[in-house]
Amino acid sequence: MGRPDNYLVCYVKVQGPFQFEQNHAPHIPGIKATTTANTGDVVFDGHSGNALVWGVY
Repeated sequence: MGRPDNYLVCYVKVQGPFQFEQNHAPHIPGIKATTTANTGDVVFDGHSGNALVWGVY
């Protein structure tokens, strides 16, 4: 990620449900393809507080 091995980060695990629209689904007018994830992870920069990476599963 372009940071030294000893760089300060904050790892956060979250529990949902989280509903989001799928970007790779074929577009059908009037229908949104959504999926639900139960957990997710976010890694924040420990200095600036900016999110570095995130994911849901």
